[in-house]
Amino acid sequence: MENLIKEMKIGLGMEQMTSGDFAANALWFAIGVLAYNLTQAEKLLFLDEEWRPKTVATLRWQLIETAGRLVRHGRQLILRLQRHGRNIGFSFECDCAA
Repeated sequence: MENLIKEMKIGLGMEQMTSGDFAANALWFAIGVLAYNLTQAEKLLFLDEEWRPKTVATLRWQLIETAGRLVRHGRQLILRLQRHGRNIGFSFECDCAA
């Protein structure tokens, strides 16, 4: 439980509550818990095995805040992500008529 709290504080920027109002802080905390749970689901469902032990902060810096390029190829939109000039092993393909 302590590691969960530490990861939410460091990885999601929840070191301090944003307001002096209890209800606003409760909502802020609930949104943080939802973001943490969605990140864990993303690791399990969509990312390769090597990404699963990484923390939320590591995912933010190495995956979410990564430059990418949206490429149109064969009636598909493909999001290609790069990190320091190398492919990080994650691509998102959308079968949409754009």
